[in-house]
Amino acid sequence: MRLFAEQAGLRLLEINLEQHRRLEPVFASLNVGRILLELEAIAGRSTGAAKSLLFLDEVQATPSALAALRYLHDERPELPIVAAGSLLEMVLRSHDFSMPVGRIEYLHLGPLTFEEFLGAVGEQHLLGLLGGWRTGQPWAREAHDKLLGRQREFLAVGGMPEAVSEGEQELARGARHGVAQPRWQV
Repeated sequence: MRLFAEQAGLRLLEINLEQHRRLEPVFASLNVGRILLELEAIAGRSTGAAKSLLFLDEVQATPSALAALRYLHDERPELPIVAAGSLLEMVLRSHDFSMPVGRIEYLHLGPLTFEEFLGAVGEQHLLGLLGGWRTGQPWAREAHDKLLGRQREFLAVGGMPEAVSEGEQELARGARHGVAQPRWQV
């Protein structure tokens, strides 16, 4: 979200609700003015500024925040809000609150696939070979070995985008200094 906000020219107000569980009754009040007052105090910036983006992370820690999203949208439609949580599915499965139907778009982000991983680490050639290969076709031994190495790296990283990016950046830094070993070397 930080990178997205930076690239989109948005002022990010990031609140990790796991660190602010005391906000549960504030969200439960459904009082948008009160909610925004508390969030602005935590973030140290105003949501009224042009091109702001409110990011509520670990929203499952404060379940009333999900119901409050409807009222935030109704009263402040110009304020984009992203709510995310690593365990959000658990809360949604067992929710006992009114869901804001029609105002919320649910997206599930999973880890990278192996093909996405290859693209992220700059292995377009291997990706092309893999995509075009058919059973019975010959395969270059060097490409096979390289693909197996990348598959081991993928399994070690788990396909998490930030871990992939950090590992590649560490590899690039090491290559500049004569050491080419990413943190997730297997």
